Amino acid sequence: MSIVHFPGHIDTYSLEQRETYISEQVGPGDEEALTTQIEAAAAAGVEEPPETDVIFTGTWQEVMTHYNHEMWSDKLPIVPPSKERIEEFLKYTDYPADAVLTRIMEPSYRQATPWAVAVNGVMAGCRPEYMPVLIAITKCLAEENFRCQDSSSTPGWEPVIILNGPIIKQLGFNYGAGVLNAGWESNSTVGRFWKLFQRNVLGIRVEITDKGTFGQSWNMVVAEDEDYCDLIGWNPFHVQGGFNHDDNVVTMQSNVSSSIPSYSVGATAEEHLHVLARWWARSQGDWWVLGMRYQSWWPVIVMAPFVAEVISKGGYSKEDVSQYFYENCLTKASDCTHTYGTENVFDFSEVCASGEFRAGVPVPEVYCESEDPDRLIPLFVKDQLGLVVAGDAARNQSRLMYQNHGQGRRCITIRS
Repeated sequence: MSIVHFPGHIDTYSLEQRETYISEQVGPGDEEALTTQIEAAAAAGVEEPPETDVIFTGTWQEVMTHYNHEMWSDKLPIVPPSKERIEEFLKYTDYPADAVLTRIMEPSYRQATPWAVAVNGVMAGCRPEYMPVLIAITKCLAEENFRCQDSSSTPGWEPVIILNGPIIKQLGFNYGAGVLNAGWESNSTVGRFWKLFQRNVLGIRVEITDKGTFGQSWNMVVAEDEDYCDLIGWNPFHVQGGFNHDDNVVTMQSNVSSSIPSYSVGATAEEHLHVLARWWARSQGDWWVLGMRYQSWWPVIVMAPFVAEVISKGGYSKEDVSQYFYENCLTKASDCTHTYGTENVFDFSEVCASGEFRAGVPVPEVYCESEDPDRLIPLFVKDQLGLVVAGDAARNQSRLMYQNHGQGRRCITIRS
């Protein structure tokens, strides 16, 4: 398509200013050029060497300089991916080194192999025995509904990686105090692997294809405290999803942001649930509307064991907790009228009349029970709120991680 360049961001101009500018730029007869496909010259492809080739040798500093120049690193120190180190990783998978693990992924239009996974695992500082987790992460990223290419979109979201199963203890993942902090080898290096894989296999780089307005650096793995779940009679996250307790499961989904640490106090479950519902109803802003429209809104609560224990003693299961927040995290329908500003109108009366948010996405009846613009409606999509127990067992905090609606939908991979 032919292009008219618009200065700045178009959403910072009024409709009248937009129309005036475009009419000035598009002269008589140009309308056809703007609406007609033109044949684009094919870009000259760059043939990549076989991925098992040695492409550079030198001292560690020389390797770092070369990798930084080629934009293969995240500009932090890496472990040079020698063949010997890569082959150590490959001992921990039954896949051949050149097996195709994924579909063709955008924007690089590459497919991932165990060799490529191992290369980025070595660079990230992972231990070879992490390889099954790295492959599971790779498969999640490549799921078509996950849309890993959208991790370069302007919100700058990154995946949150949730780990369950015996592998947590076998590989020494942290699920206690500081679970989201750097400094724990397994959690940190596996999290860093995702960033390097995104750069080198997906082809998403800050310098070129990553268009995150601010971006974020979410490089941790959230392992669940399954011992505490067992103690208080709650199912771990993966068991809620239908897996066996002894299955090793990686769950991934986008995390565009998270709430502030949400404190709750009291000796009863209701005291904690009430204050958390109030916090999160206030903090959602307008973001939840997009997820609700797409029926693809999968936030995850990370709850400290202390809070989970009080709530469980009140007779609540994890499923009960999710139902409570569905029923009690509410907002006014009128607050959704202007999603981003005065021009982005989301009119519940129209969608309720049509019966669909968009083609194929029906409107749940709960949003259309009244025409009162100030009626209260749920913030969450029913049965799509996750709950993971992790963090310092002596503290009384919880966090809500916001999933980026249709981008980074929840994906689960099992590794037995």
